[in-house]
Amino acid sequence: MASNNRHTSQTCAFCHPTHGEIPTCQDCHGKPHGENVLKRFDGDCGACHGIAHKVQGKMPAGKNGSLTERGMQGVLTVPTN
Repeated sequence: MASNNRHTSQTCAFCHPTHGEIPTCQDCHGKPHGENVLKRFDGDCGACHGIAHKVQGKMPAGKNGSLTERGMQGVLTVPTN
């Protein structure tokens, strides 16, 4: 699925190494917001950020957030529009 966000440059296989595998946001991003925010949204990242193929929200260019070891293996890009 094509997208134009910070996940754009990832190959399908990076996030889905086996057919049908759907990783959680925490697999690559850990828990960047703390327990209070997670409780407020019932741990649902998509409540604010949408789905991985169409991520919403702003993160300054060059910031890696709280990437896990798996997440650091990916390539982050800044959307062009």
